[in-house]
Amino acid sequence: MATKKTTKPAGIVAETEAGLPDPYEMVEITTERAPSKGAKSFQVGINGTMYTIPYGKKQKVPRCVAQEIERSLEARAAYDAAAEAKLNAQQMEQLKEMLKAELKAELAE
Repeated sequence: MATKKTTKPAGIVAETEAGLPDPYEMVEITTERAPSKGAKSFQVGINGTMYTIPYGKKQKVPRCVAQEIERSLEARAAYDAAAEAKLNAQQMEQLKEMLKAELKAELAE
């Protein structure tokens, strides 16, 4: 019976010998629903290897892919929070300008 030979980069082998979890160990993930109707999957690239992950399904992927997806989701959440804060600040400035204009109009009367 033939066995599949897998190779891992030397740095990763050394890290796993140091007691860290194997980044190529398969873990099960469930992805969120697609952000748009036409999107059925997304891609994740790790060290030159591309993985196609379907939206909204359970799937087993290497731990390093799951960690990259998690990092990406955290980055998206941070970006969304910063964009919302900036929008709120702009809206507050616009409201201040409107109130100043109304106050000037009332004082001019």
